[in-house]
Amino acid sequence: MKKIYTTLLFGMISLHVMCQWTTNTLVNTEASGTNAGTCETVNTSDGKTWMAYFKAIGAPNYYEMRAQLLDKHGVKQLGPEGMLVYANDFTIEHVAIEDSKGDGLKINDGENVTIRDVRVEWTGGPKTTNGAYGIYPVKSKNVLIEDSASFGASDAGIYVGQSQNVIVRRNRAERNVAGIEIENTIGADVYENTATGNTGGILVFNMPNLSQPGQSTRVFKNKSTENNLGNFAAKGAAVASVPAGSGVVVNSNPKVEIFDNDIADNKTANLIISSYYSTNYYNRPGVDPKYDPYPRAIYVYGNRFRGGGDSPDGMELKALKVSMFGLNGHFPDVVWDGYQDSRTLVNGLPPAGERICIQNGDIEVLNADGPNKFSHPKLDATSFQCELPKLDVRVRFPPGAKKRTRTK
Repeated sequence: MKKIYTTLLFGMISLHVMCQWTTNTLVNTEASGTNAGTCETVNTSDGKTWMAYFKAIGAPNYYEMRAQLLDKHGVKQLGPEGMLVYANDFTIEHVAIEDSKGDGLKINDGENVTIRDVRVEWTGGPKTTNGAYGIYPVKSKNVLIEDSASFGASDAGIYVGQSQNVIVRRNRAERNVAGIEIENTIGADVYENTATGNTGGILVFNMPNLSQPGQSTRVFKNKSTENNLGNFAAKGAAVASVPAGSGVVVNSNPKVEIFDNDIADNKTANLIISSYYSTNYYNRPGVDPKYDPYPRAIYVYGNRFRGGGDSPDGMELKALKVSMFGLNGHFPDVVWDGYQDSRTLVNGLPPAGERICIQNGDIEVLNADGPNKFSHPKLDATSFQCELPKLDVRVRFPPGAKKRTRTK
C-alpha cells in the first residue's frame, strides 16, 4: 500500500492530519477532526488537493486506504472507481478492494504495469448494480496480472482492453459475467488461471470502433469449468449477449490459439467460436468499415473437454439442441455460429491461413448455421481438420517483474 500511496501522491510533500473515515462505502473520503485514522493531504500548484486516508489493519504493513482529489472549491474529482491509476513503471500488490460503486481497479494508459495479489470483490454477490470491471487495465503496454482474483463484476472480472504485450496468469475469476476477457489486445498470454461459476469463463473478443483491433492471443493451461451463472450484465453491454454456460468464447478475433486447457461442464458449450453477427449489438449504426467481424486463424488442440452442452441458455439454443440431439442429448464440445467471409472462400473454405483448425482428438463441431437462423445446422469435423503455425507471441515481462513468484 505504501507503494501505491506514494504513486498516487506523485511524490509531493504531504501534511499529516487526522480524519474520520466515512461509513458510506460508495464515496471515497470524508474528513473530520476526530482521531480515527491518518489522512495525508497535498495541495497542488493549480489549487487542487489530494487526500488519502489509511489505517493499519490486520497483520503488520497491511493497510486500508482510499483516496480522493478535490478541486479548489472542494468538489470531488475522482469517479466511482475503487482505485484509478494513470502512471507508468509501477507495481500494485497485496491489495483488497471491496464493493466499489464503479470499477474496482482501473489502470489507464499505463506502461510496464504489474498487478499482483490483488482481490476485487462485490461482497453482496452477483448484481447488475455491481461495478462493471474488477481488474481493468486499458490502453496499456507490458502488463502482468498474476495471483489475483475478482468476484461479482457485472461485466468482466479480469479485463484487458486495447492493450499490448500482456500476461494474465494464475488468477481466479468467479461469479462474474465474464471471468477473464481479452478485448482488442495485441499479444496476450492467458495461462494457469481458474474461471468457474461465471456466465462465461474466458473470452477473447474484438469490438468495433475502438483504438485498435486485437490479435495473437494464446489461452493455455487454464481451468474453465461450470460457468453456468445467469447473465446479469447491464442491458446493452457487449457481454449481455454471452449465453450462460460458456466455457471459452472467441468472438471476431484473429490468431487465437487454445491448447492444454481443462474445459468442462459448461451447459451451453465448452467452446464457442462466433462472429460479430451473433451478438445482440451487431446492427448498431456507425460501425467502422475497416472492422473485421469474423474469427480467423483459430487453432484449437490438445485440450481436455468433459461434460457440458446439455442445457444451453436461451430458447433458440434450447430448441436447436432438442431438435438435433433430443431432450437428453447435448451439444458437442465446440459450437461455431457458421458465419464466414464469403468474399474470401475457396471451394467453400477460407484461405489456409485463416481457417478454424481443430486438432483435438475425435471431437465434433456443431455448425449452428447462424446466418440462416439455425435452419440447417450440421455436425462437421472434416472441415476443421487442419493445422496452423503456432503463434510466436513472445510476450515479455514488465521491467522489474519477477518471472517466478510464489503461488498462493
